[in-house]
Amino acid sequence: MTGGGKIGGGREFATFGLQGSPSGGNLEWVQHCPDGRNASSTVCVSGKFTFHGTVTAGTYAQGTAGPNCRTWSGTGDSKQIGAHGFTVVQGCDGGEPGRGVDYIEITIDDYQNSGYLTGGNIQLHRSTP
Repeated sequence: MTGGGKIGGGREFATFGLQGSPSGGNLEWVQHCPDGRNASSTVCVSGKFTFHGTVTAGTYAQGTAGPNCRTWSGTGDSKQIGAHGFTVVQGCDGGEPGRGVDYIEITIDDYQNSGYLTGGNIQLHRSTP
């Protein structure tokens, strides 16, 4: 599975790039919070951060949301929040590229974000389980 895109909108959105397979993978995640920390927000409570994660443990497997979804986990680092574990809870290829088709849900320790892509594409490659 490979992909990249954007979820959210307005002044609180995230952009990402990902690659996952049985032999490994990675995740680049940028939480954009132009207004800074926002205690009433579900995604900007800690403000903006950039995270790079590499699959170091766990499995790459079919997700619970259907046959075109995958899940994987690992550890990574962020200058703003330090070293942490992450899980791509669901990366789902909902079909050909288009707004509101593909879905991503991730956790980075206490941070959680999910939604249908408002831009970009997630692609499940049939050559990988």
